[in-house]
Amino acid sequence: MEELKVSRCFDIAHELQKASIIFKTNIKNLTFNVVEVYTFLSTEEDGIKTELSESRAKEFFSSGEYEDNRYFVTQAYDLIIKKKEKKSEDKFSLKLERSESELYLVCLEENYEWLLGNLGEVQRGINAQKALLGVIFHSFSISFSTEELRNKLSLAQRGIGHTRKVLLEKSQYFSPLSDSYFYFTLKEDWEAIRKVCHENSSFAVKEGMEVGRFYKANAGSDGRNLKGEFIKNEKREPIESEFSVLGDDFELIEEEEYTLYKGKREGFVGQNSSGLILVKEMNFEEITQRNIGNLLGGLECGMEINVKASVPEKDAVGTGIIIEAQRVKIIGSVDQGAVIRSEFCSISGSVHQGAEIFAKEAEIGLHKGKLHCEQAKIKLCEGGMVDCGLGEFEELTGAEVYGKEISVKVMRGNNKVSISTSLDIAEMSGGANSLCIDSSAFSEYREEIKKIQKRHGKYLEAIDKLNRAYRQDFAQAKKMKPAVDKFRLLLAQQQQQGIQPQPYLLSTIGEYMTLCNRLKALKSKIENYDRDAKEVLKEIEPIAKISLGGRINCNSAWVQQNQVEFINILNIGKERLIIEDGEKVNIKIDPNSMRLVKERNLK
Repeated sequence: MEELKVSRCFDIAHELQKASIIFKTNIKNLTFNVVEVYTFLSTEEDGIKTELSESRAKEFFSSGEYEDNRYFVTQAYDLIIKKKEKKSEDKFSLKLERSESELYLVCLEENYEWLLGNLGEVQRGINAQKALLGVIFHSFSISFSTEELRNKLSLAQRGIGHTRKVLLEKSQYFSPLSDSYFYFTLKEDWEAIRKVCHENSSFAVKEGMEVGRFYKANAGSDGRNLKGEFIKNEKREPIESEFSVLGDDFELIEEEEYTLYKGKREGFVGQNSSGLILVKEMNFEEITQRNIGNLLGGLECGMEINVKASVPEKDAVGTGIIIEAQRVKIIGSVDQGAVIRSEFCSISGSVHQGAEIFAKEAEIGLHKGKLHCEQAKIKLCEGGMVDCGLGEFEELTGAEVYGKEISVKVMRGNNKVSISTSLDIAEMSGGANSLCIDSSAFSEYREEIKKIQKRHGKYLEAIDKLNRAYRQDFAQAKKMKPAVDKFRLLLAQQQQQGIQPQPYLLSTIGEYMTLCNRLKALKSKIENYDRDAKEVLKEIEPIAKISLGGRINCNSAWVQQNQVEFINILNIGKERLIIEDGEKVNIKIDPNSMRLVKERNLK
C-alpha cells in the first residue's frame, strides 16, 4: 500500500497512529495532505453536529455569524496519508502564539530560500500543520495563489536562534488580555541557539542591534481564537509596569503594540526589576556573580574584556562566571567553575581546577583547569588538561595534554601526553610519564575519525540486522528442504501420470522458492553493505598515516622509567615501549614494521 485515504477525519493524530501500524513505521516517517475540509456547527460542545454546505460555510465565515458565541465550530478533513520519500527534517513548522490568536510559520535561516522555491510544497505543509493544530479553515482549496504566499513569506522577520518568522493568520476580533512585559531579544536569541539558560547574565550588543521589546498592557477583546474557540477575557484592568532605560544607551522606537529598544553603543545589556542596564566599561577589577555576573554573546560581537585584579594572586574571575568575548586579557586568577570562550585569551595568573577555557589562541601562567584551543603557550601546566593543535609549555607536571605538535622545556613526572605528529622535550627531569603517538590526539583528526567511524558503524548495524534475518530465513529453508525435495519428486511423478498437482504441493514449493530468492537478495545486500563499509573505513587511512611520521625527541637523558605507546587506529592495535632511566634516545615509528623504535640521540 503506497497511500491511505481517510474521509471526514476529526482526529488526525489518531489516524496517523493507525496508519503507522498499517505502514509498519514510526509516525515521524509519515506525511499527509489535506484534500478537503468540512465545517460543522453545534449549539453544545459535545452536541449533535450539523454539516454546512460549501456555500453555507462560505457565508458563515464571511458574515458576523462566526463571531456569535452560541455556536461551537469543528472541522473534519479528507486526508491522503503516505510514507515520506526519505527521512528528512521538516523545513518549517507552524506555531500558535498570544493565546492562540496568531499563527506563525517558523523556519531556519538556511531553509528560507528553499521555501521561496517550493511554494506548492510549502502550501501543502501549511494546510497539513494547520489541520493538525486544529486551526479553523475559513476557506479551503487545493489550488492557491503563489503570489499571495510569496508576498507573505517576503515579510518574514528575523526570529530567535537563526530563524525566520512569518505571520500567517491573526484573529479578527479576539486579542488576549495581557499585562505589560519585556521580551529580552538578546537573551532569548542566545538561549535558543545554545539550548541553555544562565541566571544573572548580561548580553552583548552593538550599535543598531535589537535589544528587546516592551509590550504595552492590553485590555484585550473577546472573540474566537484561531482554533474557533470563543474566548472571554478576565474582567480586570491590565497592569502597566514601569520600565526605564538611559536614553544615551538605547534608541526607542514606538510601535502600535510595543516599544522597540535598540543599542546606541556597544556593551553588555542586563535586566533588573526596573529596566535595562548597559555595561559599557570593558575594564574590570574583578568579575563575580555579586558585581557583574556572566557576560555572554561577546565573541560574535567582537568584544574585548580586560580584568586586572587588585592583587595578582587574587581571583579576577569568580566561581561559576561565564565570559564570552573576542579577546580576554586577565591579570589574576580564574576560579573553579568559570568558563571563558574567546578568540584570544591571556591569563597572567592561575587557572584553577574546574575552570574551562575555549579559545583559538591562549597564553596562561599557571594552568590547572581545562583548555581547548588551536595554539597554547603555558608557563606551568600542573595537573591541568590541554587539548590543542600547537602547544608550547615551559613546564609540565602531572598534566594531561593532547595535540598535534607539542614542545616542552622541562618535563617533570606523571604526565600523560598524546601527540599525532611530534613531541619535543628539551629536558626530562621526572619519570612515570605516559607518552603516546596517536593520530586521534589532535582534535581536528579526532572529530573526522569519529564521523567516519559513525558512518562505518551504521553499515555494521545494518549488516548485523540483515545477518539476523538471513540466519532466520536460512534455518527455515533448511527445515523445509527435505519436504520440498520429496514434494518435487511427487510433483514430477504426478505430471508424468497426468494427475492434477495437489495445491499444497505447489504452495509449499512456491513458498520455499520465495524464501530462497529472499536469501539470495539478503546475501547480495550484505555483500554490498560489507563492501561499502570497507570503503568508508579506507577514509581513515590518510589520517592514520600521519602518525606513522610521529616522533618523540628528547634532548636530555631520560629519568626513571617512562612508557611510550603507539596506537594504530586502522587496526585498533597498540604497542608499548619502556624507556629506562639514563637512556639517551628519541622515539619514532618504523614505517615498514609499524613498530616503535628507539633512535640514539647523539646530542
